[in-house]
Amino acid sequence: MKKLFKIGIWHYHGGSYANGGAFAYTEALQEILNKTSFSGTEIVHVGYNIDQIFKSGSNALSLIPIYRTRWPKLLNSLCIRLPFFGIKFSNRIKKKYNNKLINNLKHAGIEVIYYINPGIEIDNFPHISTHWDLGHISMFAFPEVSMHGKLESRIENLNRDINKALIICAESEAGKKELIRYCAVNPDRIHVIPMIPGLIVKDQIATKQVDILANDEFFIYPARYWPHKNHYNLLIAFQQFIFYFPKVKLVFTGANQNNIDYITSVIQSLGLEKNVIQLGVVSLPQLKWLYKNAISLVMPTFLGPTNMPLVEAYHLGCKVICSRLDGHVEQLGEAARYFDPLNPNEIFVQMKSLYEESIGDQKKAVEISYNETVTIAALNSLFLKVKHIKRTWGAVDEIS
Repeated sequence: MKKLFKIGIWHYHGGSYANGGAFAYTEALQEILNKTSFSGTEIVHVGYNIDQIFKSGSNALSLIPIYRTRWPKLLNSLCIRLPFFGIKFSNRIKKKYNNKLINNLKHAGIEVIYYINPGIEIDNFPHISTHWDLGHISMFAFPEVSMHGKLESRIENLNRDINKALIICAESEAGKKELIRYCAVNPDRIHVIPMIPGLIVKDQIATKQVDILANDEFFIYPARYWPHKNHYNLLIAFQQFIFYFPKVKLVFTGANQNNIDYITSVIQSLGLEKNVIQLGVVSLPQLKWLYKNAISLVMPTFLGPTNMPLVEAYHLGCKVICSRLDGHVEQLGEAARYFDPLNPNEIFVQMKSLYEESIGDQKKAVEISYNETVTIAALNSLFLKVKHIKRTWGAVDEIS
């Protein structure tokens, strides 16, 4: 009997939909990995303190992070009192603890860890990494990717993640091309796992009406208030729009990110207080209702290659107007309308055109069901490829 290839799926928990598409993607992919049997592969759930989630006897390995031990306080105190010795000793302890985690993985028979979010938790253990974007290179130097150590942190993490990974998973062909173009990664090391919609598209998520919008026509933009989300240029476009259609609303949902006060001041300076509704973080049933009842999703973001709201809106029958990014076109093709996110007039023209076409026609975009077989096939081929790479060596990693 052939030995099954054991892959540890790093399990993330504790997030929420306030974290945006990152949480939605992780939750949806984890559900697929939880319920699917993969050819020749055994899935083991791995993570910190996941015994709180998985019952005893389930195929899971719960690890204790070093910050939950007595070491952090001792090491911090030592580094303050004896900086040179403390740092060297701290690094030795961290390496020793990392080796302990590796031994736990090997004892469980796990050969590779698949991190379905960007980042590596255990060093010097074979892994599959996940890559979402190269925003610090591919778009303008917005503060959230370039200032206060963010750029340096992104570069350090990116170099570690992609250079040590057996395979790097991108969410689209556009994402793969970005890695090749900006990071000179060997194309054979990149595997595409297509962007999947969050659980919001599933029937088990009900809808909950947002009462203050019950009788209104509105566009929806669900996005955290980062500068790269480009609320500003959308507001300039919307000011033109309401000159023709003064009763229509524009709805923003999403967390602050220390930029909401500025955006609110822009709304006020443009005289849009009555037409722009800021709901903050909404529940999943409320967001589903917003998608299903909006004129369309409008997404002027600068960051790609792809974005979760596009596929969520499309699968829920909500029309889409969005930035002309390669990944967006790959996601929706002719099913969406596109614009230059730096050109408010283009945004306005697309909003006006779509709205005028929909007057008197209550038909929504066709709601469709997501076909998980595409994702499952991509995962199957990924696991098979990684198996043939990893089994070129055994349990001993220190090979000279």
